[in-house]
This record gives sequence, structure tokens and C-alpha cells, in this order.
Amino acid sequence: MSPCSALRGLVAEREPAEATRAVRLALDATAALMPASPAVLWLLHASGARDTEGMLRAVIQAFFPASVLVSFPSPFLAKMAIDARSVREGSLLGMVLAAGSLGAIAGAVLAVFVALPVAGSIATFAGCGAVSLICATLVRASRDRGTSLLSGPDAVLQSRPRQWWLQR
Repeated sequence: MSPCSALRGLVAEREPAEATRAVRLALDATAALMPASPAVLWLLHASGARDTEGMLRAVIQAFFPASVLVSFPSPFLAKMAIDARSVREGSLLGMVLAAGSLGAIAGAVLAVFVALPVAGSIATFAGCGAVSLICATLVRASRDRGTSLLSGPDAVLQSRPRQWWLQR
């Protein structure tokens, strides 16, 4: 297990209020780092980082911190889903992981084929930071209300008869 995945897992094992705060801080930091990534790339390019080693340094310094931080909510959401609905933990965990995978695929496709060609890199990174800030606001709002982020979807799950993903 990598140190990054161990750190993300530790966030999910904290008390709910502390885990919520850690996820919110990670999302806030992501929101700050994303718009700064093009500036970091520019500085590295200006300092002469143009060969393979320079490209590797650029990826690690410009994108790695935000990439690690943006992955913090996944184990936290999986733990919340299991805690909110103790039936069929495997199905709920699968849904959370599938949603994360679909979001990653959709985000990559939209970034490469739509956002970067249309808006450019600075606006794309700023937009990603804005989305992260919106997510942090949702986490903060749910904590302030004292409700779970999953209270809405969980209520929907309970109001309907067995859903297709909960059936054997």
C-alpha cells in the first residue's frame, strides 16, 4: 500500500466530524492548487526543465499534490455509504467506486476534448479548482446542518422498493 493510499484510508477511519474537516481541507487545498498548476509549469519551463527529467519534475510538482488531495473524498464517501446503510456493503462500495471511475473517465474526456481546446489550460485548471471548491462547500454545509452527505440519496433508497443494484 502506498503512503498516499494509506493516508486517504486514515481519513475515512477518523471520527465523522474530523474526517469531514480533513476532506474539506483537502478539497480546499485542491481548489487552491489547481489554478496554480499552469504557473508552476511555466516556472519549471522557464527554469529550463524541457527534457524527460524536466517533464517528470513538472508532472510531480504541478499535478501530483492536487491529484492526491482530490482523491481524499473517495474512501470517506465509501465509509459514509456503508455507515448510512449497513445492508449490502459490497454493493454500496461498488457503487461509490463505479461513480468515481465514471467521473474520472468523464472528466478526462471532457478535459482533453472540450475544456482544453475551447477554454485553454488556465481556465480548465481554474474550473477544476472551482468544482473542488463547490464540493468543499457541500461538505461544509452538510457538517453545519449536522446531516450526512448521503441523507438525500439514502432517503431515496429507502423510499423505493429494492433497487436493481441492491438485488442479488
